[in-house]
Amino acid sequence: MNNFHLAFYVHGLGETSFYSKDDPDKVNFSMHLVGVDETGSETMTPISHHTCTEDDFANFSPPHPNQRSKFEILKDHKKLVCIDTVGLKLIGGPTANKQ
Repeated sequence: MNNFHLAFYVHGLGETSFYSKDDPDKVNFSMHLVGVDETGSETMTPISHHTCTEDDFANFSPPHPNQRSKFEILKDHKKLVCIDTVGLKLIGGPTANKQ
């Protein structure tokens, strides 16, 4: 079982609204895991992601009480992006979601 879950959202510095930051006509997220392989060569592995689902939320720990209302707003408006950890090799650990 994989216990590594990560979600994020994007907002602008000094802005009070986060509603325009996920417009696919204006924003394209590109995430990569950068590292060094056993030969010393730099590697760049693309990391896939998706809008978090109810199944994702079921795997998260409960938010801190001070963050619960913000979390619920982001969740309700589908603003949280989840990183797909299937197949990611965690540093110092086994491959995530090993079957």
